[in-house]
Amino acid sequence: MVNQPEDSTPSRQSPVPSQPGGGSAPSGVCSLPEFFVGAALLCSDGSIHRGCNVENASYGLTQCAERVAIANAITAGQRHFVALALSLTKAGTPCGACLQVMQEFAPQLRIILGDETGKWVRETSLPDLLPQPFGFVK
Repeated sequence: MVNQPEDSTPSRQSPVPSQPGGGSAPSGVCSLPEFFVGAALLCSDGSIHRGCNVENASYGLTQCAERVAIANAITAGQRHFVALALSLTKAGTPCGACLQVMQEFAPQLRIILGDETGKWVRETSLPDLLPQPFGFVK
């Protein structure tokens, strides 16, 4: 059962029926103590693709949960993403690299943030978190 305060319950279909991040966070590989991140990406066909962070001593090689979930969805042939739910320590927000990857595939993506206890913290959107993304003018 999700520990969702009534005022922060996601208003539309949630990509995670049981908790933010779909329970993926404990699967992560972390060099930073207690900083597990789990992601669950809802695609337009209703499928859910999960990801967890896989950190590396060389931080540039670290794979964030958000990008792992996106890569899993793309590998499965998905290209239309609706929402991303995250469970992360202190309910932070995605890093800049993850935001840019999201921008490439789903510029209007809905993002649901939860903390490490499974509590929903807030719902936002990619345009709110990345108001001026990098990109080429088409």
